[in-house]
Amino acid sequence: FEDYKLSTIAFENLIERYDTCKYKLPSWYNLYRISLVTNNDPMKEKYKNLILNNYPESEYARIIQDPTYNKVTRENRKRVDNYYSIVYDLYSDHEYENVLIRCEKAKSIFADNHLQDRFDFLAAMAIGHINTLDTFKLALEDIVVKYPQSEVSVEAKRILEMIKNGIKIEPKTSNAIPYNHVFDTEYSFIAIIPTTDNKTNQYKVDISNFNTKYYSDKNFEVSNIFIDPLNQIIIVKKLKDYNAAIDYYKSFILNDDNLQDLNQKKYQYILITQENFVLFYQNKDIKGYISFFEKNFAPAL
Repeated sequence: FEDYKLSTIAFENLIERYDTCKYKLPSWYNLYRISLVTNNDPMKEKYKNLILNNYPESEYARIIQDPTYNKVTRENRKRVDNYYSIVYDLYSDHEYENVLIRCEKAKSIFADNHLQDRFDFLAAMAIGHINTLDTFKLALEDIVVKYPQSEVSVEAKRILEMIKNGIKIEPKTSNAIPYNHVFDTEYSFIAIIPTTDNKTNQYKVDISNFNTKYYSDKNFEVSNIFIDPLNQIIIVKKLKDYNAAIDYYKSFILNDDNLQDLNQKKYQYILITQENFVLFYQNKDIKGYISFFEKNFAPAL
């Protein structure tokens, strides 16, 4: 339980130092999950009540109240992802009327879904192809108002600025990969290594030695593959769940013994589920996943 003690201290320090920041809720939830693993009932009640009383509508609150919620949500997200892929393909095939129909249906079929901003943006792009410029502008302005923090808002603003400056528009859609952030599933740790670095095999040996020394009771698998002409990845598989992955990541980056040579290179490390890895690898989406990783994992790291 030593790792959990260290994690508890780290999260509590984070809350104390940045009490009003965005890290508070995810830190509370991580402390709640640690309390479950360590069978610490007072700690469990403390952080459960903090979350339910202060953020009753959050995803974390729903997971606490319904242990099956995360699984159901994950399945629903898959359905939304598949539906979005179908609609995006229709857009790519220039079937703009069908895009508008499908995007409208998404609102009723998948209420409060995680890709609604992208559905609405896709609809706005379709409008740009089949309607007047003024109608297109109104659709884009609606995106900016409804989703000020979304990536689609940035693209909508860019297009509106081009229209304002009289630049011819070639409508593009935001085709970011719809990764899912889940907790109760197996993770992998990945180090992204430039192909110009010829020490990959040595890094794998170093990582295996690190695993043997500090995780001898685990059955981690270490392998490597090329992801594109410029990058290869070293993968450590079979990290039990989100918390185990977070603990491994922290131990990895702090190690100045077995991993000193690799860590000195300051390469990018990520944590990823198998489901997300399939999307990541198929699309060679290093930049996109790093953005997702930094947004969703930073509070815990």
